[in-house]
Amino acid sequence: MAEIYNNLTEEQKKDLSDYANNAKIDVKKDGVEPRPEPETPSVDDAKDYVDTRISGAAGQIYKDGAQAYSDLDNRIASNTARIDTLEQDMKAMGNKMLDLEDRMDGVVATSHAITNARPMVQNEGEFALGFGMGAAGSKQALAFGGAYQFNQSWSASTTVNYETAGKRSTSQISAGAGVHYKFK
Repeated sequence: MAEIYNNLTEEQKKDLSDYANNAKIDVKKDGVEPRPEPETPSVDDAKDYVDTRISGAAGQIYKDGAQAYSDLDNRIASNTARIDTLEQDMKAMGNKMLDLEDRMDGVVATSHAITNARPMVQNEGEFALGFGMGAAGSKQALAFGGAYQFNQSWSASTTVNYETAGKRSTSQISAGAGVHYKFK
Protein backbone atom coordinates (compact mmCIF):
# COMPACT_ATOMS: atom_id res chain seq x y z
CA MET A 1 0.00 0.00 0.00
CA ALA A 2 2.78 2.36 0.87
CA GLU A 3 4.45 1.46 -2.42
CA ILE A 4 1.44 2.51 -4.41
CA TYR A 5 1.21 5.75 -2.51
CA ASN A 6 4.84 6.51 -2.96
CA ASN A 7 4.54 5.98 -6.72
CA LEU A 8 1.82 8.64 -6.98
CA THR A 9 2.61 12.11 -8.26
CA GLU A 10 2.17 15.07 -5.98
CA GLU A 11 -0.98 16.06 -7.83
CA GLN A 12 -2.41 12.56 -7.41
CA LYS A 13 -1.54 12.61 -3.69
CA LYS A 14 -3.32 15.96 -3.35
CA ASP A 15 -6.43 14.60 -5.15
CA LEU A 16 -6.36 11.53 -2.92
CA SER A 17 -6.13 13.76 0.16
CA ASP A 18 -9.08 15.88 -1.08
CA TYR A 19 -11.16 12.76 -1.67
CA ALA A 20 -10.38 11.51 1.82
CA ASN A 21 -11.13 14.89 3.40
CA ASN A 22 -14.42 15.19 1.54
CA ALA A 23 -15.48 11.76 2.80
CA LYS A 24 -15.58 10.19 -0.61
CA ILE A 25 -13.16 7.41 0.32
CA ASP A 26 -12.14 5.60 3.45
CA VAL A 27 -8.44 5.23 4.04
CA LYS A 28 -7.64 2.05 5.93
CA LYS A 29 -4.38 0.45 6.92
CA ASP A 30 -4.65 -2.14 4.24
CA GLY A 31 -5.91 0.02 1.39
CA VAL A 32 -8.21 2.68 0.05
CA GLU A 33 -11.87 1.87 -0.61
CA PRO A 34 -14.54 4.07 -2.12
CA ARG A 35 -17.16 5.06 0.38
CA PRO A 36 -20.57 3.63 -0.61
CA GLU A 37 -23.05 6.17 -1.95
CA PRO A 38 -26.14 6.70 0.16
CA GLU A 39 -29.04 4.70 -1.11
CA THR A 40 -31.21 6.77 -3.39
CA PRO A 41 -34.91 5.98 -2.90
CA SER A 42 -36.69 4.48 -5.83
CA VAL A 43 -39.85 5.94 -7.35
CA ASP A 44 -41.87 3.21 -5.62
CA ASP A 45 -40.26 4.10 -2.28
CA ALA A 46 -41.14 7.76 -2.82
CA LYS A 47 -44.71 6.81 -3.79
CA ASP A 48 -45.06 4.63 -0.69
CA TYR A 49 -43.71 7.46 1.48
CA VAL A 50 -46.15 10.00 -0.01
CA ASP A 51 -49.05 7.52 0.24
CA THR A 52 -48.22 6.87 3.90
CA ARG A 53 -48.11 10.60 4.68
CA ILE A 54 -51.36 11.28 2.80
CA SER A 55 -53.06 8.32 4.46
CA GLY A 56 -51.95 9.54 7.89
CA ALA A 57 -53.12 13.08 7.17
CA ALA A 58 -56.44 11.81 5.79
CA GLY A 59 -56.92 9.65 8.88
CA GLN A 60 -56.27 12.63 11.16
CA ILE A 61 -58.62 14.83 9.12
CA TYR A 62 -61.31 12.15 9.35
CA LYS A 63 -60.76 11.80 13.11
CA ASP A 64 -60.85 15.59 13.64
CA GLY A 65 -63.91 15.89 11.39
CA ALA A 66 -65.72 13.15 13.29
CA GLN A 67 -64.94 14.89 16.59
CA ALA A 68 -66.10 18.25 15.24
CA TYR A 69 -69.30 16.66 13.91
CA SER A 70 -69.92 14.99 17.28
CA ASP A 71 -69.32 18.29 19.12
CA LEU A 72 -71.64 20.13 16.73
CA ASP A 73 -74.29 17.44 17.07
CA ASN A 74 -74.10 17.72 20.89
CA ARG A 75 -74.42 21.51 20.72
CA ILE A 76 -77.41 21.25 18.40
CA ALA A 77 -79.05 18.72 20.74
CA SER A 78 -78.40 21.03 23.71
CA ASN A 79 -79.85 24.04 21.89
CA THR A 80 -82.86 22.00 20.76
CA ALA A 81 -83.53 20.97 24.36
CA ARG A 82 -83.24 24.59 25.51
CA ILE A 83 -85.58 25.77 22.76
CA ASP A 84 -88.10 23.05 23.67
CA THR A 85 -87.94 24.16 27.32
CA LEU A 86 -88.42 27.80 26.32
CA GLU A 87 -91.41 26.86 24.16
CA GLN A 88 -92.97 24.99 27.08
CA ASP A 89 -92.28 27.93 29.40
CA MET A 90 -93.80 30.38 26.91
CA LYS A 91 -96.88 28.18 26.52
CA ALA A 92 -97.25 27.94 30.32
CA MET A 93 -96.84 31.72 30.64
CA GLY A 94 -99.41 32.24 27.87
CA ASN A 95 -101.84 29.98 29.73
CA LYS A 96 -101.27 31.94 32.94
CA MET A 97 -101.97 35.16 31.06
CA LEU A 98 -105.23 33.71 29.73
CA ASP A 99 -106.14 32.61 33.28
CA LEU A 100 -105.41 36.12 34.58
CA GLU A 101 -107.43 37.67 31.76
CA ASP A 102 -110.39 35.47 32.66
CA ARG A 103 -110.04 36.33 36.35
CA MET A 104 -109.84 40.05 35.53
CA ASP A 105 -113.08 39.72 33.57
CA GLY A 106 -114.59 38.31 36.78
CA VAL A 107 -113.22 41.19 38.88
CA VAL A 108 -114.65 43.79 36.49
CA ALA A 109 -118.06 42.05 36.28
CA THR A 110 -118.19 41.73 40.09
CA SER A 111 -117.26 45.39 40.58
CA HIS A 112 -120.11 46.51 38.34
CA ALA A 113 -122.62 44.20 40.05
CA ILE A 114 -121.65 45.24 43.60
CA THR A 115 -121.54 48.94 42.76
CA ASN A 116 -125.07 48.79 41.42
CA ALA A 117 -126.40 46.53 44.21
CA ARG A 118 -125.46 48.74 47.17
CA PRO A 119 -128.48 50.82 48.14
CA MET A 120 -128.24 54.29 49.69
CA VAL A 121 -129.97 55.20 52.96
CA GLN A 122 -130.16 58.66 54.57
CA ASN A 123 -132.67 58.78 57.39
CA GLU A 124 -132.52 57.06 60.74
CA GLY A 125 -134.27 53.66 60.66
CA GLU A 126 -134.22 53.32 56.86
CA PHE A 127 -133.47 49.91 55.36
CA ALA A 128 -132.95 49.32 51.64
CA LEU A 129 -132.20 46.37 49.36
CA GLY A 130 -130.45 46.45 46.00
CA PHE A 131 -129.79 44.17 43.08
CA GLY A 132 -127.00 44.63 40.53
CA MET A 133 -125.60 42.89 37.50
CA GLY A 134 -122.27 43.19 35.73
CA ALA A 135 -120.58 41.64 32.73
CA ALA A 136 -117.07 41.75 31.29
CA GLY A 137 -115.48 39.48 28.70
CA SER A 138 -116.49 35.90 29.43
CA LYS A 139 -117.78 36.60 32.96
CA GLN A 140 -121.10 37.75 34.41
CA ALA A 141 -121.94 38.61 38.01
CA LEU A 142 -125.05 39.10 40.13
CA ALA A 143 -125.05 40.94 43.45
CA PHE A 144 -127.57 41.59 46.21
CA GLY A 145 -127.01 44.30 48.75
CA GLY A 146 -128.66 45.79 51.81
CA ALA A 147 -128.13 48.91 53.90
CA TYR A 148 -129.52 50.17 57.23
CA GLN A 149 -129.25 53.67 58.76
CA PHE A 150 -128.91 53.33 62.56
CA ASN A 151 -129.01 57.04 63.38
CA GLN A 152 -127.99 60.34 61.79
CA SER A 153 -124.28 59.36 61.82
CA TRP A 154 -124.05 55.56 61.61
CA SER A 155 -125.12 53.10 58.92
CA ALA A 156 -124.11 49.61 57.72
CA SER A 157 -124.22 47.80 54.40
CA THR A 158 -123.54 44.34 53.00
CA THR A 159 -123.35 42.73 49.58
CA VAL A 160 -123.25 39.16 48.34
CA ASN A 161 -122.00 38.42 44.85
CA TYR A 162 -122.12 35.43 42.50
CA GLU A 163 -119.67 35.30 39.60
CA THR A 164 -120.27 32.85 36.73
CA ALA A 165 -117.66 30.45 35.39
CA GLY A 166 -115.54 31.81 32.57
CA LYS A 167 -113.60 30.18 29.78
CA ARG A 168 -110.78 29.19 32.11
CA SER A 169 -112.09 29.74 35.67
CA THR A 170 -114.80 28.38 37.91
CA SER A 171 -117.73 30.25 39.40
CA GLN A 172 -117.41 31.73 42.86
CA ILE A 173 -119.33 33.55 45.56
CA SER A 174 -117.98 36.53 47.44
CA ALA A 175 -119.39 38.80 50.14
CA GLY A 176 -118.53 42.00 51.92
CA ALA A 177 -119.85 44.20 54.73
CA GLY A 178 -119.11 47.69 55.93
CA VAL A 179 -119.96 50.24 58.64
CA HIS A 180 -120.23 53.94 57.78
CA TYR A 181 -120.02 57.12 59.83
CA LYS A 182 -121.27 60.40 58.43
CA PHE A 183 -119.80 63.68 59.74
CA LYS A 184 -122.07 66.71 60.05
